[in-house]
Amino acid sequence: MPTFTAPLNVLQRGLHAVTPHLDFDTWTPALECVNVVNDGTDILLLSTDRFSAAEYRIPHVEIIAPDVLRGGEVFLLTEEAVEHVREFTNVPRSDWDDAPPQYAPDGWTVIVDLVDADPDDLSTGALLISIIDDAGVTRSMRRLESRRTSYPAVHGLFPDRLTPASTIGASADILGRVAKTANFVGDVFGPTEITISTGHVESRRPVFVIEYGDAPVRVLFSQRELTASAGGE
Repeated sequence: MPTFTAPLNVLQRGLHAVTPHLDFDTWTPALECVNVVNDGTDILLLSTDRFSAAEYRIPHVEIIAPDVLRGGEVFLLTEEAVEHVREFTNVPRSDWDDAPPQYAPDGWTVIVDLVDADPDDLSTGALLISIIDDAGVTRSMRRLESRRTSYPAVHGLFPDRLTPASTIGASADILGRVAKTANFVGDVFGPTEITISTGHVESRRPVFVIEYGDAPVRVLFSQRELTASAGGE
């Protein structure tokens, strides 16, 4: 079955950066998940709510056996799985709502397995999440709901060719999500210079692309729905 192992605090940082762009309207369950896909020797964390999308690259981590199941099926982290991994730490949570997130110590790892999944029955399967400390002790093992469905081809929405944007148009809600990602990125990488560019993928509408300095994350948004022509993975 598909599985991947990553440094816990690295995955936590990536999840914090992309989750502002998830969708929770209950109409499209796949968009309530973070999509994890291979990209060479790295994995990408992808999220979208149709109008904005985020991509976070984690180097030197791969999904093992991603093609064991039906063709085109992707690895999805459900909302419950995202919250469990993102919030797991041995530091007491602050009472202040605006306190920066706490991350697990260096040397801790997380293993995510899709288990008991029948290739011909999408209602089967579960996510088994194991968190292991730097001494090799399993601190947590949880079996959570899996979601087995197609996901929009978010990675393909990011244009290869970009030009500086002199004027942008965006709702306050989208700009708020861009700022939330900037806050999480700045907490990890320090003061972050934001670059706003525009571009388009052939046969798709133009988008604005936000790059956060040297951080491994990009966000894009459009004034109209992004994923209508994106298709599935």
